[in-house]
Amino acid sequence: FEEAKTFMHESIALCEQSKNRWGMGTAYRYLGLAYLAEGQFKEAQAHLLKSLEIFGEFSVGWDIARSLTYLGDAAMMGGNFPEASKIYRDALQSSVEAQAIPIALDALAGLGELQAQIGKLENAVLFCNYILYHPSSEEKTKSRAEQLCTSLEPNLSSEQIKKVRASAQEKEFEGIVKEAFETSSG
Repeated sequence: FEEAKTFMHESIALCEQSKNRWGMGTAYRYLGLAYLAEGQFKEAQAHLLKSLEIFGEFSVGWDIARSLTYLGDAAMMGGNFPEASKIYRDALQSSVEAQAIPIALDALAGLGELQAQIGKLENAVLFCNYILYHPSSEEKTKSRAEQLCTSLEPNLSSEQIKKVRASAQEKEFEGIVKEAFETSSG
């Protein structure tokens, strides 16, 4: 992680010299990820916020949605669940607007973890199963969803699991997004 952080600092310096705003925003995002991987949530948040600040000056869509999703991870891992929920909803909204379905599914995975934290296991398992069935899910998002499902399903009856899985397979993308907003707000 130290090597990655060193390279990201070098990248930021080079991007500042060449006035490459996209490169700078991306380097700050990856610097935030290095801190997140080390469990340094405050530092991760600071760099991810800097990434969003830079992207917000000229960009919309994928880059902002991705940085927001990682910022949600940092807030959740740091134990700030209300903030994480708001950030994940912002990431979900931004990714839907940008038609960035893989990032929306990543934000949905974060919301699923938060639903599990507050005891809404069926919602969490629904989101996870939806992610597992969706063809646009990235492998890391599928793995995250599968781990959460595996940890939660023993707490549900076989009838509940069957019902949730069927619901996940039947839902359209817009429906799961609406449900995510409804169940995770407030």
